[in-house]
Amino acid sequence: MLSHCYFLISEHKPVDITSLSQHFHREERNFTPGQRMPTSVIFNYKDGVYAIDSDSEDTSKNILTWLGTLLEKFLTMSKAEFTTYLRASPPLGEEEEDPMREAYRYAKSEKFVMRSQLDCVDRRLPGTGVFDIKTRACLPVRMDILNWEENSGYLIKSAQGLMESFEREYYDLIRSAFLKYGFQVRIGNMDGVIVAYHNTAKLFGFQYVSLDEMDQHIFGSEPGTGDRVFQKCSVKCTFECEEDSKELNVWVQPAEWVPTGEDTEPPMRQLSIRAQSFLSESPVNGARAINGSSTMPWTLHWSISHLSDNQEEIRRNFGKCMERKFRAYSLPTGVSFEDLPQYWSELNFGNEPKPEGQQAEDQLILPANFDYSKFRLPDERVRTLRDLARSGREFSEMLEKKEAGRKKVVLGEPYEISDNEIEIYNTQEDWDIHENVQAAVALSDNQPPPSSDSTGFGLLGSSASVANDVTDPADSIPSEEEILDPFDDAADETVELEALLPESSPVTDADDFSRSIHSLPPESLPVDGESELDPRAKE
Repeated sequence: MLSHCYFLISEHKPVDITSLSQHFHREERNFTPGQRMPTSVIFNYKDGVYAIDSDSEDTSKNILTWLGTLLEKFLTMSKAEFTTYLRASPPLGEEEEDPMREAYRYAKSEKFVMRSQLDCVDRRLPGTGVFDIKTRACLPVRMDILNWEENSGYLIKSAQGLMESFEREYYDLIRSAFLKYGFQVRIGNMDGVIVAYHNTAKLFGFQYVSLDEMDQHIFGSEPGTGDRVFQKCSVKCTFECEEDSKELNVWVQPAEWVPTGEDTEPPMRQLSIRAQSFLSESPVNGARAINGSSTMPWTLHWSISHLSDNQEEIRRNFGKCMERKFRAYSLPTGVSFEDLPQYWSELNFGNEPKPEGQQAEDQLILPANFDYSKFRLPDERVRTLRDLARSGREFSEMLEKKEAGRKKVVLGEPYEISDNEIEIYNTQEDWDIHENVQAAVALSDNQPPPSSDSTGFGLLGSSASVANDVTDPADSIPSEEEILDPFDDAADETVELEALLPESSPVTDADDFSRSIHSLPPESLPVDGESELDPRAKE
């Protein structure tokens, strides 16, 4: 609701992505369709006060709704305490439940009171030190939610790049989440949010994003701009500010309606809201007002009008709004249209699990009026994302096989190599040679390893890293031969390079290898055509 109000006031001001790498210079700068989608809320009336709740659909079918809540507990609880929340654990008794209430902070604007839930506090942060936890599923999982299990193979491999990178997820956050996050952080008087990137199977890393950083991408570089942008019964309101439109449309109808006589449908009203910004006494567009509001007085004039009393016209407009809100699910891999009714009836992430006997009975009673129009075959973009997820899973399985038996590395804890691990390292000589050759080639090209840029990537850890940015999704999909034996390409390179190294200086790691390569006299290095090593290494 607040997002659509912002679209109206700002006149659809684009986001700022200038701090991202060149991979995104030609990408869209508007808000995502999901962010602009019409939204509905319920105004619950009681004793002269309206309480606003979201009008959400069946959340038991959306794994991310429940996984987000679960991951917040996973990141803030001990293992023993977290285990009690799993479905496999017996339900807690009343005496075992946590008696502590959820923490909230409230904000007031005239007669309007808002609240925001508080997650964490760290005194090292400026201001109140309070921040929120946000879990962010990677691109294929968000775009293809029913196929989440297969898409959990998708990997984040690099800091920057158009696909399979932290920068890609950050770009999507700017366009689809920072506006909402900013409202929550402001209401709760928080400093920012910490984002945990995941694919539903593993966590890739964490990034802290302050409110100032979010404001810079949404409102612009001017500091403090974001602080200035913003018969009685229960009613349901649907808000939509279409892209490039200067009107915010609101459809209002009773939340509960009992048909009487010929009135089978609840009455509905359509409101049209317009806004005009002024800097001093001069009318300006919304984007100009936001950019210049810190130096000049900013006032906002608004008007609300009823478009029509014609119920047929109002419902026709509302129907078009609902069409724009509709997003079809892509069929998950292995599920046909014939299997859909049973698959959909069994899909349940949020409700209590049913007994096995009850599940068998439900499988026999399938819905007679199942709506197939909610589903579609995966399009080309979804198929590409699924290919990336499958290749990422194969890559992960290869790494797990290579690292089997090694002790886990834990941040902040001492690490000692066991005799068993030394034996494993000796059997992985090809892998080490391959890494050393790649390091030497990168240094000969004067290409430093990838580093974070001004977007503020602050990663505590990641599951994998790749030296080169990914610019084409198809380029990142390894062939079957590359997956089966990733060391064949290194064999020819290492024969010549090892022959050039002094016998008294064994190579122990990538740094030693690089120093050895650069200590060789230029005349001893291969010339063009003699090796796949870049000829610029001679310099």
